[in-house]
Amino acid sequence: MTLLSARGLVVELGGARPVDGVDLDLSAGQTLALVGESGSGKSLTARALLNLLPNGARLSGSVRFQGEELIGADAARWRRLRGAGIGLVFQDPKTALDPVYTIGQQLLETWAAHDRHPKKERRDRAIALLAQVGIPAPERRIDDYPHQLSGGMRQRVLIALALMLEPQVLICDEPTSALDVTVQAQILELLLGLQAQHGMAMLFITHDLAVVHEWCPNVAVMYAGRLVETGPTAQVLANPRHPYTRGLLDAVPRVHRPLAPIPGAPPSLRDRPPGCTFAPRCPSAQARCSEAAPPLVIEGPRSHRCLFPLEVR
Repeated sequence: MTLLSARGLVVELGGARPVDGVDLDLSAGQTLALVGESGSGKSLTARALLNLLPNGARLSGSVRFQGEELIGADAARWRRLRGAGIGLVFQDPKTALDPVYTIGQQLLETWAAHDRHPKKERRDRAIALLAQVGIPAPERRIDDYPHQLSGGMRQRVLIALALMLEPQVLICDEPTSALDVTVQAQILELLLGLQAQHGMAMLFITHDLAVVHEWCPNVAVMYAGRLVETGPTAQVLANPRHPYTRGLLDAVPRVHRPLAPIPGAPPSLRDRPPGCTFAPRCPSAQARCSEAAPPLVIEGPRSHRCLFPLEVR
């Protein structure tokens, strides 16, 4: 069952289109990784799905939650959706958590805003939720301020906040990028365990292909605001069809192998090159690549946008 879908999703901001025609589907229990370089539009795509956009941004296309079209919905409908239908785990708990309020106050505020549960029950439920995400001695830590918690514990609090209203879709925006490897693995195990327990769909935004390989069954590769390749992670990472995906894989540091960064830089979103936006950096580019944008090519469970795709090995 498809819980959340986007068709032709566009974000216009300052004369540019940092998100340009994105199609996504998330089903119950599914984990989809959204990967790409910094500035490719991953985080803005996530926020577009919740209409949490910068001032002056314009959202168009289609976003459907459980079949209901949300583009054009009023602000009250979007507020009801956030948290209750779609939860969001932010990247940096140092900025996402308010330093002047205790953890408990921030948890209880979410329930109060949505008028969930009698007031006398809220604290007990908050303590239970902190225990669920692995906070030790939650009955005591609920009265701590964010600065009294470690980075990993603050990230667990953000997860608790995102799960407060039992959403059916969870969007995780680089939730482990600021953590060391050991804590990162703990948080990923926690997220996937909670997903299995609650049957949520999860959109996992990251730049770390090792995380994608180990934890995410499906992947969508984003470049300059557009999806260029999607499919099962095992197939896409083993045999990429788009040269950009191949470039991302070659840029992953490995022992006894020199680093191979992608040459050049992403295009200006205010002045996109004609045709394929990756053509100026692509080692396989030909004259046709600069003439027209490549169409979507569907190959079974996979898809790509490339006129001259790489051969499957």
